[in-house]
Amino acid sequence: MHSVALLSAMRAGDLLAWDEYHERFRPLLVRYARKVGVPAWLALEMAVTVLDDVAWRLVERKEYHPPNLAGYLCLALRRLALLTRRAESRRQRYVTEASTELHGDLVVRSLCSADALRVSEGIPRLFLTDGEDDPDSAREARRALAAAFLVRLSDDDRQLLTWMEEAVPCRQIALWLGLAYDTAAKRMTRLRRRLIAMTPDCIGSLSPELQRHVRHLLTAADTQPTPSTQPATHP
Repeated sequence: MHSVALLSAMRAGDLLAWDEYHERFRPLLVRYARKVGVPAWLALEMAVTVLDDVAWRLVERKEYHPPNLAGYLCLALRRLALLTRRAESRRQRYVTEASTELHGDLVVRSLCSADALRVSEGIPRLFLTDGEDDPDSAREARRALAAAFLVRLSDDDRQLLTWMEEAVPCRQIALWLGLAYDTAAKRMTRLRRRLIAMTPDCIGSLSPELQRHVRHLLTAADTQPTPSTQPATHP
């Protein structure tokens, strides 16, 4: 079946057309993934992710037919592979700068965005703003609170928090996680709510002096506009 006819059948809800689409292009994308350096263990997963994402986008754009569907899919996979490689390279670079011991805990800088590293080395922006007075003690308080939050998060939640702090779009996070957009948005919202709910326990785990500095920072943050904790309902 020609690619134009194949897309038309898929848009009409023909399940056989969807099966043919996957059977025709999945082997091609797996081979191409290996060609552009995707590890063997990840090649099939990335190929299926690209096939699903491109299929839904093309089904929604009913008037658009790529001149070369195979080339269009390979370009999408190459873009995803590049984004994934950059994210991994950035993570590895941060890991080499990581692991600073603070009050018996390890604050891992690789889990923090550039902005978070600048102001707090890991504290989510929705909790604290820059302290204008006594910056040395404020920085120490942020680092201690960062450690308290991070040790309570799973590896998956730390990775998600890193992406959120780097302002990665929800659609891209959903693509990386292999989730629907709405599912990824709900997961991000749940993580924000968990962080807020964890705040009292995290503060309580600090020394009295650090608690005093943290409460001062939180009081200052209350005077600033509060970012919304709800992601957009539509990509």
